[in-house]
Amino acid sequence: MITFRVGMHDLQVWMKDGRWYVSVDGTELGIWYKVQADAWTAGVIESDRLDRPEEAAPAPGDVTSGSPAAASPPPAPAGRRPRPSR
Repeated sequence: MITFRVGMHDLQVWMKDGRWYVSVDGTELGIWYKVQADAWTAGVIESDRLDRPEEAAPAPGDVTSGSPAAASPPPAPAGRRPRPSR
């Protein structure tokens, strides 16, 4: 097992039965990788995700939360055209 320090997190990478596994702060990511570098990369990405601040809640009295733009549907996936509005 190899341990790395990534920001505030402990990332561990190990091989078992020819597959590479990774955990961040003792929690396995639940997937295996063919090469060590891919397992390490997944651990770094997860560490970064854990360090991102949560979206701030709207401030009391924020008038933008009820705007029509907030109720708009999400954009269509790439390669697909959105359906026309009725």
